[in-house]
Amino acid sequence: MKTLRLPNRSVGLEDFRGGYAVCQNLLCLCPIEPPVHTLTLQAGAGRTLHTVLCCLCVPETRDLADTVINVVEAEPVLELPR
Repeated sequence: MKTLRLPNRSVGLEDFRGGYAVCQNLLCLCPIEPPVHTLTLQAGAGRTLHTVLCCLCVPETRDLADTVINVVEAEPVLELPR
């Protein structure tokens, strides 16, 4: 079973600076270089959540039934802590 813990704010490639993105799975947070995988979730009440994930965190279509997605109150991580 795969668990994703995602910030409740959308983030796209244009939000990152410095040549790399950060996986938005708060349980991972690894730096990622292209290709970057995007995930779009329908978050209820007409809201859509866009996020980016590393290749290890993006769920395969066949694995969606075994993926737990927790959306939490958090800011997107746009750079790694120093």
